[in-house]
Amino acid sequence: MPFRAIVAEPQELAKLSAAFDAAWIAIHSAAPVETRRQSSAARERLGCIIIDLWKQGEECLVGKGVERFLSQDHPDLE
Repeated sequence: MPFRAIVAEPQELAKLSAAFDAAWIAIHSAAPVETRRQSSAARERLGCIIIDLWKQGEECLVGKGVERFLSQDHPDLE
């Protein structure tokens, strides 16, 4: 998980973790991930998206994260 390499205050880490969990639930509801390998790759990709948005100062991590994840081609789900 890319969150291991993040240096941030505990409340920021909690915010990132909560955003990731909420986004993952939304993504998995829209496009269920079938296999463990696919799930691992998709979760890694989502983590990178959430971190990238956070670094850019984006406030709506869940909504923007889901939007970006679903709008990109993702061979890990095929």
